[in-house]
Amino acid sequence: MKLTSVKSSNVDAVGHDADARALHVRFKSGDHYVYAGVGREIFDLAMASDSIGRFIAAHVKGKFEFTKLDREEAGGKDHLAEPDQAPDASGGHDGTGERVLRQADPASS
Repeated sequence: MKLTSVKSSNVDAVGHDADARALHVRFKSGDHYVYAGVGREIFDLAMASDSIGRFIAAHVKGKFEFTKLDREEAGGKDHLAEPDQAPDASGGHDGTGERVLRQADPASS
């Protein structure tokens, strides 16, 4: 799945996997998050918004479950992102090196 570079102070690139209904967001820091259950309409609205970073903060973060990919899984910096605030301090891992899917916290939006 190809990511599209965007003009943003916080977001480097985004992409949508229609089959998986997943939104990929790579931040300027290089962190890459995959938000599950995100339809194409949300991706299209994000791409059309005046500020994709504000759109993701308001309409995606805290509303969809996510996985943080490590650099190898994300294909390295060449694959595409950096948040000013990581949504989860544990980095999406359970301490054993395995990635875990975190439940969205409605109170954090």
